[in-house]
Amino acid sequence: MQEIFGHDGLISKAHPEYEHRPGQIQMAEAVARAFEQRRHLIVEAGTGTGKTLAYLVPAIAAACGSGGRFAPRS
Repeated sequence: MQEIFGHDGLISKAHPEYEHRPGQIQMAEAVARAFEQRRHLIVEAGTGTGKTLAYLVPAIAAACGSGGRFAPRS
């Protein structure tokens, strides 16, 4: 997630006003692990953490890595 959310990551290169948030990286890494392990995850994070992208980026990565829509186990 550093390559996306880090100081010199993809988002900061595309958006000069991007604010690096260590909590966002931690959350995105936890979300990515949950997708990889096909586990549930509950995250509590304060305002300004960057929750939307921290959920969305790993979800997109999981969907692309699986070749399509990500569906949890039944």
